[in-house]
This record gives sequence, structure tokens and C-alpha cells, in this order.
Amino acid sequence: MTNNIVYLVSGTAALNKESAYKHINSLKGTKKDRPLRAHHSAKEPIRKKEDYDAFCDYFLTRGKYRNYLLFVLGIELGVLRSCDLLKLRIADVFDGRNCRDVIYGVIEQKTNKRKNIYITKKAQEAIMLYLSHRKYKSLNEPLFLSQKGNQLSTRQARDILNKAAKEIGISYPVAMHTLRKTWGYHTLLNHKNDNMALIDVMRSYKHTSPEVTLRYIGYEEDHRRALSMDFEVGRTPYWNMLS
Repeated sequence: MTNNIVYLVSGTAALNKESAYKHINSLKGTKKDRPLRAHHSAKEPIRKKEDYDAFCDYFLTRGKYRNYLLFVLGIELGVLRSCDLLKLRIADVFDGRNCRDVIYGVIEQKTNKRKNIYITKKAQEAIMLYLSHRKYKSLNEPLFLSQKGNQLSTRQARDILNKAAKEIGISYPVAMHTLRKTWGYHTLLNHKNDNMALIDVMRSYKHTSPEVTLRYIGYEEDHRRALSMDFEVGRTPYWNMLS
């Protein structure tokens, strides 16, 4: 008899039913037994351009240029995890006069490896817009500052996106992870049938296979949905099509 699978409330690990309940009971009375928050359930990318535009309009019309930059860079520089994105300094993207084209030697927190990050034109425009409204004394200051003058935390970034999503009527959970998935989703959407593009995205995410990447960015679900919607009983048999 197959064991039932239970997904833990504070993670994505799957255990058999008996082990899961033992783990959940061990968490009672700790901060880890809280319900899922937005970043735990942010499984899908932003697929629709109108949703993307709605986020941009929301931040820009309110003069929230830092939050707009956070949203844009979270997608445009989606090869970076949120912890690495939030650690960027002004000098990483701006030389004092112009926006840089490349961020050299970013050390990934998770892997401790270096990688070069290419700054797209859209990202450069968002950076310059933000810095034109930002007061700073040194290029060594964090790019993303909290209201208290500290580096913006991942929790604060998540709350900014989650609040915006609710305000503009987005029905699905949105967090920093959503933005990273959005980069991969639209990169492959713009490079259909390009195997090298899939390999590049897979390597950027540090995934072990293309299948993992397609599932991660929501492409697998899109394909399954398309197959289901295309289903039709009574369609011309294959052998008749050959005659």
C-alpha cells in the first residue's frame, strides 16, 4: 500500500504521512508552524503582459521608484536570487555618470560562485530613473534601501510585491521568487524551439535537467493545459489522414 504524501506547512519537503505528522508536532510552539506565506506559495511566473504593466503603473504613478526598480530588476536580472539582488551596491550598476552594462563577479550566496550579470536596456532605464530621485553620499551604499536607511530585506521586498499584487487585483501569490520565474518563462517564450536557450536558462538556475527548469517556470503546466484544451473526441483518425 502506497503511503500518503503530506507537504509541510513551512517548506516543500514531501514525507510519508507518519513522518510528516511527527515533524509537524515537533514544530508546535515554534515560529515554524505558521501557515504558508506568499513566498512559499509563489509557484507561478507573471505570464500576462497586462499584469506586468499593472505592476509598473502601480509603482510609477505613486512615485515608488525604488519598488519599481525592485520589480524590474527582479525580472530583468532573474538569473540572480533575491538574496543576491538585494545585496547589490549602487557602484555595481552605476559608475557615477552612466549605468553599467555588466555587473562583474557577483558572488552567489548559495553557491559561493562568481558570475557576470548583464544589465538590459529596460533595467538600465529603471536604474537611472531611481537614482535620479535617490539621495546618496557614496556609490558604496546599498542599491535598495529601507526607510530606516538599511539594506532592504527579503521579507520587506516580498511584502512590497505582495501588497502591490493585492492592490491591483492579482489573484495569484506574488513574491521575489515569482519575478525570477518570470525571467525564465519569458526568456523561453521569446526563444521557442531554441535548445541552447533552454540549456542557458537551466544552467542559470543551477538545475540538473531541462525537465526541472520547465516545471519550475510553469512551462510544463502550460503544455499540459494546452493538450487538455485541445482534446477532442471524434477527430479524424491518424490512419485516415495518411490515405
